Amino acid sequence: MNPELVLFDYGNTLVTEQDWNAENGNKALLKTAGFDDPELLSRIIEYGKTNLLPKIKDMRENNIEVSGAAYSRALFGNFGINLDMADEEIERIFWYAASKGEAVDGAEALLAFLDKNGIQTGIISNMMWSGKVLRKRLERIFPYHKFDFVLTSADYIYRKPDPCMFNIAALLSKTDKSRILYCGDNPETDIEGAAKAGIFPIFFRNYFDSRGYGSDKTPKCEYTEINTLSQIKDLID
Repeated sequence: MNPELVLFDYGNTLVTEQDWNAENGNKALLKTAGFDDPELLSRIIEYGKTNLLPKIKDMRENNIEVSGAAYSRALFGNFGINLDMADEEIERIFWYAASKGEAVDGAEALLAFLDKNGIQTGIISNMMWSGKVLRKRLERIFPYHKFDFVLTSADYIYRKPDPCMFNIAALLSKTDKSRILYCGDNPETDIEGAAKAGIFPIFFRNYFDSRGYGSDKTPKCEYTEINTLSQIKDLID
């Protein structure tokens, strides 16, 4: 393979967030809004679980995303709390409190290899947070690497496996799809999604299996399977 561009999923592909705790994220937002009330926090979280998250789940079944800032404004607004700050600040406060995130083994070395060989890199991720907020997070986790572009479903409406972000990545990079690789850990959204968009997928099975779901699933398309990120270097001519 001789790619000009290698695209990655974010979560459990380049970065792991095993310390994820959404309650901490909501607690940080509530504190920023001027409240320190555990009972109120419990009510807010329960309201989200009962009233808002099921609706978001329905949207996602149709590959439609809602932004994290919009979700938080709706959640806290139902308790008369105005999150009077920029959308990016809402998302940053929640996300950084919910999880610090750390690089997956081999990610830094792989990115350095791609840099050295003049290969572009980008992120395509299904998430509620904007590309600007994600880029700031990536700059902290990978301070010696600059991604050429970062796309999230919060910015582009459509979630993988919809081809929208894959197509935009090819256009933004001015790269023929035959010269692009995409690495992700989800058989359907990442691997089948990339293949349907005309981009060759690399299935990073290791992290998908480690989370205890989907390990018996095999993508219904042509792909190359890896168990460590370092194996991508071996695929590149």
